[in-house]
Amino acid sequence: MNDDTVPDVGLTIGFDGVRVPSHDTVTSIRRTTYAKTLALAFAAVATFAASAFEVGGGEGYPWTYAEQDDGTIVLGGGGNRAVPLDFLGVAWIPSSIDGKTVTAIGKYAFRDCRSLTAVVVPGSVKRIEEGAFFSCTALDRVTVPEEITDIGDMAFSDCRSLTNAQGFVIVNDMLFGYYGKDEEVTVPSNVTRLSSHAFCRKYDLMHITLPQGVTNIGKNAFAECESLKSVTIPSSVVCMGERAFYQCGNLESVTLPDCMTEIDNALFVACRSLKSVKFPSGLKHIGSSAFSGCASLEEVAFPSGVTNVGEYAFSGCESLSSVLIPSSIESIGKNAFERCPALASVRFLGDAPVMGNDLFTDPPANAQVTLPAELEGWVGTGETWYGMAVVPAKPDGGPYSETVDGISWTFSVSNGMAVVSRRKSGLPSVSRYTEGDIAIPSRLGNCEVTGIGEWALRYCERLVSVSIPEGVTSIGESAFEGCMSLRAVEFPRSMVALGNYSFFNCQSLKRVLFKDDVLLLGEYAFCGCISLESVVFNGNEPAVGSCAFLSCPSTVKVFVPPSALGWAAPGNAWNGMTLHHAEPSVEITYANSLPEFTAFSPEAAVKIWPVARTPFTAADAADMAAKIPYLPADIDQDIRFFKGKGTVNAFGAITVTAELDLEAMEFAKTSQELCEKMAAASGSSATITLSTAKPGFWYGVAVADNLAALETASVADAARATENGVALTVPKPAGGTAFFKVLVNTQEIPVR
Repeated sequence: MNDDTVPDVGLTIGFDGVRVPSHDTVTSIRRTTYAKTLALAFAAVATFAASAFEVGGGEGYPWTYAEQDDGTIVLGGGGNRAVPLDFLGVAWIPSSIDGKTVTAIGKYAFRDCRSLTAVVVPGSVKRIEEGAFFSCTALDRVTVPEEITDIGDMAFSDCRSLTNAQGFVIVNDMLFGYYGKDEEVTVPSNVTRLSSHAFCRKYDLMHITLPQGVTNIGKNAFAECESLKSVTIPSSVVCMGERAFYQCGNLESVTLPDCMTEIDNALFVACRSLKSVKFPSGLKHIGSSAFSGCASLEEVAFPSGVTNVGEYAFSGCESLSSVLIPSSIESIGKNAFERCPALASVRFLGDAPVMGNDLFTDPPANAQVTLPAELEGWVGTGETWYGMAVVPAKPDGGPYSETVDGISWTFSVSNGMAVVSRRKSGLPSVSRYTEGDIAIPSRLGNCEVTGIGEWALRYCERLVSVSIPEGVTSIGESAFEGCMSLRAVEFPRSMVALGNYSFFNCQSLKRVLFKDDVLLLGEYAFCGCISLESVVFNGNEPAVGSCAFLSCPSTVKVFVPPSALGWAAPGNAWNGMTLHHAEPSVEITYANSLPEFTAFSPEAAVKIWPVARTPFTAADAADMAAKIPYLPADIDQDIRFFKGKGTVNAFGAITVTAELDLEAMEFAKTSQELCEKMAAASGSSATITLSTAKPGFWYGVAVADNLAALETASVADAARATENGVALTVPKPAGGTAFFKVLVNTQEIPVR
C-alpha cells in the first residue's frame, strides 16, 4: 500500500474523545498512510492512561497541511482547514509529520470546530496564525508553551468556554475576549495585547483600565461600546488597529500615548461625544476617516512632527472650531475637513502642503485662515482661500505687543506659537498695576498662545484670578512669583509642566486645579503658598521637584482620581499634605442651618445649593465656604455652578450627581440674596426683588417647612427677570424656618 491509496474503511478510534475520521471526510494536501494512522492511534490508546499529554498521538492523524519551502509544516496552511468541522474532543498537535517539523498552525485551521474541547500545542510550534481556533465554542482547555509569543489576531476569539473567573479569555498574555457584564473593568496586569473585537459590542461597559505593558490594541477592539465613557490607555501602547473605538458614542476624551506614531484609519469614527484628544508627541500619520463623525470635537492642534493627514480624517466634525497645522505637514487628503460648519479658525505654520480636493467645505461666514509670512505656496493677505479670509501671522521673534480687552500684552513667537513674555526691561508682560480678574488671550499676533514665559506676570500683586486658555502647555520659571492677591488657579487640560518657582510666595492662593495629566511640577513651584487649602488632580501622579510645596500648610487636602496611576492610598502623606479620593458625586448632609459637604467631584467641587434654607447670614456664608474644599471665601466670584437630581434619605442627606448647567449657575448667584432677604422679612409672606437674576431668564421659587415636603412642593411664584432683577412673592411657613428651592429656566415656569 502506498501513500496515495488509503482504503475507505470509515474507521473511528475513540480515546478521550479523539476521532480519526474516515478517508472520505479528509482532503489532504499530503496524506499520511493508513497503516501509520492505525498503529499510532492504538499506541495512543495503550499509553493514554499513563500520560495523556505526552502521547503525541496526533502524529498519526490525517491532517491537512502545507509544506513550506524550508521543509517545515504548517497545519492547514493557506487558509485551509487542518481538520473537518465535526472534529470531536482533544487535538494533540503533532511536533512532526513524516519527519518534517510542524512549526505553525495556519489561518483558520480549526475555525468553527465547535466540538473541539482541548488543544495541546508542542514546543516545535513557533506561530499560531490569525483565527486559528476562532469560534471553537466548546474549547475549554489550551496548553500552549510560554515561548510561543507569535499568536495571530483573533486566534482564540469567540472561544467562550475558555473564559476565566473574571470573564476574560487570555492565552499567553493576549486577551481575546471579555464575557462579563461589569460596567467598570480592569484588564489583568499580565495582558500585553488585545485581539481584534476583544470588547466589541459590550454595551454595559462604561470605564476600562488597561495595564502598563499593553502594547497593541486590535481592530474593532472596543467597537460599538455605546456606554463607554472613559478608557485609561497606558504609555506602553504603540499601536491601535482600525476602528478600535468605532461608534463609542459616549466617549468624551482620550489621551493617546506618546510612543504612538500613527492613528489608524477610522480609529474614532462616529465617536459623537468625543470633545478632546491629546495627540501623541511622536505622531507622524493620521489615517483616513480617523475622526470622521466626531460631532463634539472642538479643537485640533497637531503636534510638530505630523507629516500626513488622511482623506476624510475630520469630516463631519460639526463642533470643530479651530485647527492648528504645523510646518511638518506634507500632505492633507481630500475632504479632510468637509462638513465642519463651525470651523472659524485654521492656522498653518509652514509652507503649503500637498492638499486634496474639497479640503474645507462650507466654512462659516467669519472663518479665517492664518498663513505664515514669507513662506511658499500661499495666497496673499486680504484674499480668500476656500471661502475663508486670509490673515497674516506674526513671524518668529519679538517681543511684540498687542492690546486685548483693554490690557496690553507682551509676547514673543517661536515656531509659529505665541508665548506670553516679559518686556525687554524685565518688567512683566502686563502692567504690575493690573488688578482683579484677567484672562490670558488664547491668540496673540494671530498665533496660538502655548506658553507663559519666565517672569511673565511676576509681582503683579493685584491680580485676583487668572484664566489660562486651553492650548497652553507650559508655565515658565517665576511666571507668577509674588502674585500676593492670587486666590485660585485652574490649569487647562493641555498643561504639561510648571517651571521652578512658578507660583512662589503667592500668599493668598487657596485652590489649585489640574484638569488633566500634568507631567512635571518644578522645584519650589508652590513654595510659600501659606493659604493653600486644596490641590485637585485629574490624572496620574506627576514628577515633583524638590520643595515644590515647602511652607504650605500641613492641612492642605490633595484630591486625586481613584483610578489614576502612581498615587498612594487615601490618608497617606504627599509632599507634606494628605491624599484624598475625589468621587464623581456630591453628598450634602444638613446640619444645623448649613449644608455640609462630605465629598465632591474634582471638576464639580464648588458651591452647589440645590436646596438652601433660612435663616442665612453673611456669617453662615463664610462658614459654608470654610466647610467646602475648593471654594473661595467670596461666594460671588470664581465659582462654577452645577445642578443635580437627588433624593432625600432617612438621615436627611441629599445625593446629587453634578452636571454643569447655566440655569443652576444663575440660581446659585441668587441663593445668598434670597436667604438673607427672607430671613429679614416680616409677616407671612414677602415680595423680594433679586437683583442678581439674569435678564431674560425665568425664576420660580418653591417653599416648604421641612426638607421632605420640599421635594414635591409646588412653585409659589414665578416671573421673568429684567435688567432690574426679578420680584417674587415668597410665603414664610409658620415655623419660621423656610426650606426653599429656586428654579431657573429659559422657558416660562408654571405656578401651581
